[in-house]
Amino acid sequence: GLALHEILRSQTAPHDQELVSEMLSALRQAEAANYLPALNALAQIYQEGLLVAADPREAEAYKSRANALAEQQLRLAEAKADAQRRLLSAQAARLKTSAEWDRTLLLLSIGAVAALSLSTPSSVVCSVGCSPPSAVDLINWGVL
Repeated sequence: GLALHEILRSQTAPHDQELVSEMLSALRQAEAANYLPALNALAQIYQEGLLVAADPREAEAYKSRANALAEQQLRLAEAKADAQRRLLSAQAARLKTSAEWDRTLLLLSIGAVAALSLSTPSSVVCSVGCSPPSAVDLINWGVL
């Protein structure tokens, strides 16, 4: 319908009524599906009066419907953008919390290993040494 509209508007010869009828039918089907370019084309057709008899009321009705649909699509786009911003913010907060939890677990693990190494019973004789484990020991044990 939009292609026929462009073709018919660019012609200087008399318009083929069968093509005009086909164009209007296609544009009305697209208009029923809330296709914004079809609404704008129909408003233009009835405003200009080149392909059909001019009808200012019909043109205004299509214009107002096109404006309402455009506003609705803008609100929907804004709502989608807002939801995406909120999702990204929630993901960032989750990652931050996850990183803080990982650091806390690491510190607890190091503290537990250090506490266990310092709390050896007096009856146990140290074969390697009685000092707390080194960073190399912690890495070897899989703590770090």
